Amino acid sequence: MGRLPRYELKAQCGGERAHRSTEPDATMVFADRAVVLDHLHGTTYLLALAEDGDTDAARTWLADTARRITALAGRTPPRRPPRSHCVTCGCGTTGPRYLRLIEECQEEIAAGETYEVCLTNMAEADGDLDPWDAYRTLRRVSPAPFGALLAFGGTAY
Repeated sequence: MGRLPRYELKAQCGGERAHRSTEPDATMVFADRAVVLDHLHGTTYLLALAEDGDTDAARTWLADTARRITALAGRTPPRRPPRSHCVTCGCGTTGPRYLRLIEECQEEIAAGETYEVCLTNMAEADGDLDPWDAYRTLRRVSPAPFGALLAFGGTAY
């Protein structure tokens, strides 16, 4: 499977880099506060971590956040069009080339070289998209069960 795309973090482990990005290959995050939405069960979970003996700030955040979320319960967010748009959009691999990669994956599975393949593709949008607006639009159109918006500095994933 030497010709198939691979996850790019492999370059940090001695592998050959197929794609060079201006963005970091990984970001480590310590999240001491979290709001987790379980769309399947319609449940919201709050998480606040605290150092031993220093729980006041965490308890205050939990109480304040619970009040704010409770006040929003049952409300429908306003549907507004994104404030910006893509100038151009495209995928790195399209059409016959992508279909050939699928065939190669199937051949590798049939040959017993692997039992699972994650064939990835890069989608790029050149424009002035607002990450929050784009994420909200994607969630409406395709509510993936494990979707997330992560923003670090000037980069959003």
